Amino acid sequence: HKVLSDINDNFHFNTAISAAMELCNTMYAVTDANDPAETAESASVVRFAYDALIRLIAPMTPHFAEELWERSGHENSVFDSKMPLADEEYVSSETVELVVQINSKIRARVQIPSDTGQDEIKKIALENERIKELLAGKEPLKVIVIPNKLVNLVVK
Repeated sequence: HKVLSDINDNFHFNTAISAAMELCNTMYAVTDANDPAETAESASVVRFAYDALIRLIAPMTPHFAEELWERSGHENSVFDSKMPLADEEYVSSETVELVVQINSKIRARVQIPSDTGQDEIKKIALENERIKELLAGKEPLKVIVIPNKLVNLVVK
């Protein structure tokens, strides 16, 4: 969903490639943590993800994707196949990872509900144990909140 959204709606190819890399890393995690008893099932899931990944990168790397598509046993062109579509039911997440920064340096990561408001996000960030330690009683000069992404605390 992220790859197609970045390509079709925003023309953000760098973030589309980043999202494709996240899929690739997840595929590695599945194959590395594989229980031998589940090999056949996870192999089919990884194969499905691999084919989807090739189709997703095809608009940005056409020659490379075509070569991978052919080497994976497909007879038609990758461009003759349909793009994978995400099921909207599974796209939205109930929680998101919030990055907490002090002077633009990542100092903590916190899981929060995706519908958390800005004031609550600020409160959660300031109450984090690691952040409390690093602030050591100092009051932030400015608190920048980007909902569901990050909180940056500016401290002197």
